[in-house]
Amino acid sequence: MYESSYYTDEQYRKPCILVGQKRETTGTSDAKKLRNEGAIPVAVYTREASALLFSVSQKELELAVSKRLLDSRILYIKVDGSEQVVKSVIKCVHRNPITERIISLEMQKFSDGERIRMPLNVKVIDHLLSPGVKKGGFPYLHHRTVDCYCDSANIPNYVQLSVTGMEVGDVKYSSDIVLPDGITLSTFNNLRVLTVYGKKG
Repeated sequence: MYESSYYTDEQYRKPCILVGQKRETTGTSDAKKLRNEGAIPVAVYTREASALLFSVSQKELELAVSKRLLDSRILYIKVDGSEQVVKSVIKCVHRNPITERIISLEMQKFSDGERIRMPLNVKVIDHLLSPGVKKGGFPYLHHRTVDCYCDSANIPNYVQLSVTGMEVGDVKYSSDIVLPDGITLSTFNNLRVLTVYGKKG
């Protein structure tokens, strides 16, 4: 089948919302204690101050993962006992190397209207309009995502790359990707993103 990154049919991303408890202490022993109590430590980094420290329910986090709610990489932490909501982007997910369960999260806080850097999934379209694919070839993604700058209020789930007219051996680059309004690539390097592989002739 066609190589592709996961994406949903919804055009724009919806945030995952979890309740967070503020915490004051850090360190390996404190993190271990939290996990023993069924919680996961979360650090939210900001540009203007030191990191905001929270813990979230391990059960709720695993449920969100099972429903693929974290695929959007947007996480809203509703501070327990208040109306405060911390909007953030997942920067790093730390997992236990044996069980692969999440043991901590690192986030980057953002504000409404702020432009943020995000990896966006590449969605391959127009397969039946590719002569190479119709002859038995297949489009292979060298990069499943491309880094882009987006408006924090409108972050797409994916960007589209058409294989219209492509023959076996043809290549598409990041500059060929159709970007929605307000989205720009974060690098000037024109990356090779897709190749149609198969037998020629």
